[in-house]
Amino acid sequence: MASLFFFCASLQAQDMSLEVEYLFTVGEDLEFGEPGYLYNPVGVSTDSHGNIIVADHRGRAIHKYTPDGKYLQSVGAQGRGPGEFNRITEIAVDENDNLLVLDRFQFKVAKFNMEAGSVEEFIYKDMPDMTTMTLAPLKNDKFATIYVGSGVPGSTDVTANALRVYELGEEENISSHFPIFKYQFDNKIPIEENMGRTIGHKLISVDGNRVVAGHTVYKGNLF
Repeated sequence: MASLFFFCASLQAQDMSLEVEYLFTVGEDLEFGEPGYLYNPVGVSTDSHGNIIVADHRGRAIHKYTPDGKYLQSVGAQGRGPGEFNRITEIAVDENDNLLVLDRFQFKVAKFNMEAGSVEEFIYKDMPDMTTMTLAPLKNDKFATIYVGSGVPGSTDVTANALRVYELGEEENISSHFPIFKYQFDNKIPIEENMGRTIGHKLISVDGNRVVAGHTVYKGNLF
């Protein structure tokens, strides 16, 4: 069984020591096969009520729990139909408490209204040409993602490695491109050297209009 452990951390200003207090574990009271049982949790988010939403990669489902970890409901299943997934890559909750789910193997983003039990899906034609592991909700039914194509250091193609913004329902990106690999390119660090060495990306929505983007490179440094 896989569980999620929640802790409360506080940083002491004078000595910079970190104090961690255990709060609770999500899924510890569930038996194998029960609704909400976690096989392989890969992502977590929260809604405006503090409910905890966990993506389960192996179960191809998303589970919702109360703020103290009690199971509420599930959505999703394995498959290729509406609300079904091959690989749940990333989840996020938008400003209206809709759950957004990225499945990069099926090139789609699903939008769940978990209260109403409804789902909409959006297929993006350019996703087969890129690797995207990130999803950050923005206002007005938009989301941001980090686009990683086949570009190499020194490439002049600014669309290959960039931050893109999409609108739910639109097939193409609607923003200009913002290169995010300047450090890697300027220092001529080949992408191939990073494979299997904690290369990865993180994207966080700040207020629905701005995002914070980061990526790891060789030796695990964040820029």
